[in-house]
Amino acid sequence: MDFYIGMVGLFVQNSKDYILGQGWVKCDGRLLEIGRYGALFAVLGTEFGGDGITTFGVPKMSPVKTENGAAFEYYMVTELGMFPEEDNYLEKQRAYWNRVE
Repeated sequence: MDFYIGMVGLFVQNSKDYILGQGWVKCDGRLLEIGRYGALFAVLGTEFGGDGITTFGVPKMSPVKTENGAAFEYYMVTELGMFPEEDNYLEKQRAYWNRVE
């Protein structure tokens, strides 16, 4: 499956289908270095924080929790893949992020 840079996915915490740090970043509101994640910065900009010079933020999306409150599934954003070509790609992503928060 091909992914677009900036695409958000929902992953089960103990899933063996993905490995944290290999193309995916948790949507936990953290700041990332532009020099290391330049392609993702090109898509997100400073929409979710950062100074736009050395850092930028990823969206903060709460994990899906079990009945007892333990985190079960996490939203993650892909930093590797195809660069989105649509002019309104970010607007579509914003609509999705606003729907799930």
